[in-house]
Amino acid sequence: MNPKYVTSLELSKKLKELGVPQQSCFMWVNTEHRGLTFVLAEYQSFQDGYSAFLSDELMDILPFEYSSGKNGIGAYFCNNDNDFEEADTITNACAKMLIYLLEHKLITVEQIKKK
Repeated sequence: MNPKYVTSLELSKKLKELGVPQQSCFMWVNTEHRGLTFVLAEYQSFQDGYSAFLSDELMDILPFEYSSGKNGIGAYFCNNDNDFEEADTITNACAKMLIYLLEHKLITVEQIKKK
């Protein structure tokens, strides 16, 4: 699978730092043979790496009023009427939106855990 379909390592680290549950299909891990890469989560312990979220996984976490897409200049976005985040991939745009919401206390980790 192409890494553009999962959150970047930088954003994955930030999501873990903010307390987002590490429950995803893929995760970033440091392997002996390939170095830093993402793998299927079922083969690794979540303590050993960072969840590499898919956009669908993030959209399930975000409040229902958020949408995502691609603008006319090729950038991806995640937004609602008040908040807007842009990134190089749809997955990273959703991750940036979740980070924004958590940092500005518009959503809590407890709310995420209930989903």
